[in-house]
Amino acid sequence: MVPKRDSLFHPCSRRLHVLLLCMFGVFNSTFLNINLAINMHCMVNSTAVSIIEGYDLTAIEIDVFDNKTESTDLAEGNGCSADSDASSAKKPQPIVDYGGSLLWDHNVQNLLFSAHMWGSLLGIPISLIFMQRLSPKWTFALVITIKALMNLVIPVCAIYLPYYSVFAARFLLGFGEPFIYPCINTILAAFFRMEERSTALALFTSGNQVAMVFGNQIGAAFCKSRFGWPAGFYFPGILAILWIFLWSALASNAPEDCKKMSVAERQMYNTSSMARIPSRRRNQKVPWKAILTNIPFHSHLLANVAITIVATLLMIYLPSYFKDVLHLGVMANGAYTSLPTIFNFVFKLTWGMLMDKMKRTGILTPTQGVRISQLFRNKFHF
Repeated sequence: MVPKRDSLFHPCSRRLHVLLLCMFGVFNSTFLNINLAINMHCMVNSTAVSIIEGYDLTAIEIDVFDNKTESTDLAEGNGCSADSDASSAKKPQPIVDYGGSLLWDHNVQNLLFSAHMWGSLLGIPISLIFMQRLSPKWTFALVITIKALMNLVIPVCAIYLPYYSVFAARFLLGFGEPFIYPCINTILAAFFRMEERSTALALFTSGNQVAMVFGNQIGAAFCKSRFGWPAGFYFPGILAILWIFLWSALASNAPEDCKKMSVAERQMYNTSSMARIPSRRRNQKVPWKAILTNIPFHSHLLANVAITIVATLLMIYLPSYFKDVLHLGVMANGAYTSLPTIFNFVFKLTWGMLMDKMKRTGILTPTQGVRISQLFRNKFHF
């Protein structure tokens, strides 16, 4: 069956093109955020850090590239001491080393992981003040530009400068995060009818899952290659710059700003009574009191806090768990950390299309669809 000219999934559908650009933009944003998760373990000399932090110096070194395991005495001398009998009863501390050279202890590593979140916290009030006055298209492009540049300078900062320079780069990377979803939501609300928005939401946010499925695997592959871990930062940075050129040339804030659009689709916008957010709302007053005293808003806020905690564990600390607890090699680490998001990706697309179909047939109202989706999202994190 050939889709209609005004159908969302028609190859010439302009809103499909905008949606795919948004999805690719979210992919780049998430990829630029999470690449530190696997790269950190390739950057740090885990053996030296374990010695510095006072772990049992008799350790098991695991060669993650050749899949060989051998017992090694990391202490100086032959390991004999007055309390050798007591220490011999201890189980050696396994050390998995991906071949890094940086001496960042776990406190420094956790600080660098959190830098992105600290930047986002500072960016939230700034975005609340200025978001209504900015162009969504160009704000989104600027945020990804800053993220890309920060990723390109992180290897230089890590190798030649103190660790707090990397913190500063990650902080700036996170500063623009609060601007991204308001920009995309404003654009999609202008382009999509109410009965298409669940599908649109599921599709563009799938960029998160695509980045998590492939991001750690790409980082692990670079870590094992002759290019080393710096390529794990350069590659997503260059990919994001390519997206910026595409976005700048093809995206628009609203349908009326599109220079190229099929006659059928433009006629749909001219005749449709769908509720759309105007492309220019610079003087619109925000009802802060009504928002901050709204009980559903607070419940949504609490739900997102819980979901963000789970997402942080999956995106940032799961590679650490697989390396330090399960002692996986770098390629296995990249593969296994991507598995949870594969189900997430498939299920959320199916769910979004199901919700839109039920709204079109009158089975659910938009409000009921949102409530049911939030219930399942908070319960199963999809």
